[in-house]
Amino acid sequence: MGYRETVNITMSAIAIWNVINVTAGMTLRFYCPISLSDPAFGKSWENITFHKLTYIHVLSGNVSYVMGGYVAIERCLCVLWPFTVRSKLTPKITFSILLAISLVVFGSLSPIMNMFESRWVYSKYYGNYIAIYDYAPFYYEGGKVFIQGYRILNFLYPMLSLFSMTISSAIIVYQLRKSTEFRLQGFRGERKQVQISSRDKQVFKMLLAVIVCFIASLFPRFVHYTVMLVELEYYFLKRFHNIFWVIVYIVAFADFLNAQLNLFIFLAMSSAFRVMFYRTFHLLRCDGINKHNILEVRDIEFKLASNNLKKTFETTA
Repeated sequence: MGYRETVNITMSAIAIWNVINVTAGMTLRFYCPISLSDPAFGKSWENITFHKLTYIHVLSGNVSYVMGGYVAIERCLCVLWPFTVRSKLTPKITFSILLAISLVVFGSLSPIMNMFESRWVYSKYYGNYIAIYDYAPFYYEGGKVFIQGYRILNFLYPMLSLFSMTISSAIIVYQLRKSTEFRLQGFRGERKQVQISSRDKQVFKMLLAVIVCFIASLFPRFVHYTVMLVELEYYFLKRFHNIFWVIVYIVAFADFLNAQLNLFIFLAMSSAFRVMFYRTFHLLRCDGINKHNILEVRDIEFKLASNNLKKTFETTA
């Protein structure tokens, strides 16, 4: 769809981190099918990949949620001051902001991946050598201090994202309703005070749906990290190890579900995305396609081109 509009850049960046997120989770869970043929190797796979891929999943999730908070703030500012914000937030600036978010969030938490290490021991249960994980030298040298900072950052990132999404969503809903009222007043002969095009309204509504999904999936993560900050024994290889693992799976499920929902939201609410999706995967150009669907797609493309031309004319005027 191109990167002339900043929304395409932000949603592409979030999609990339979601791919990293679900790929890490999927690779970690290969131990299930592996265990069917070789239980010892399956357990080793789980323990070896745990302390790397689990944290990649956690860190990439934090990055995508912080980006979601940025999207909420950006869309909120676009509703309040549409022309000013669009002139300032160019695609290059948006790309730089997203790159900075990725480097800061992932970089500030990445040392946690050095907290554990794997070693091989003989297991009487499996009758073979298996890999287990234990604290690495980094934990004893400075990891205990870093964990405190890790807990605080893991609390701050979701908290700031959740608050920014909630407040921005409330402002966007209020402004859209206000704009609709002003538009109705304009039809009655009164002066219109807010000018938001129908296309922009649809974009705001679509992103609002995305933000609401982010908020719903972010809430378990927020509660999880809040407990981590309060209860020091709520962590791996500590008193509440098993409870911690259960909550980790709940948070992971929410992350995976959120990563999938964006596609269906775009397909349902964006005609431009639908056309590009069908064109990319050739769903409407296979051998069994009928002419009615082709004409329907061309009609959508014509309407999109007409709307873009109309928007350009209104902006110029």
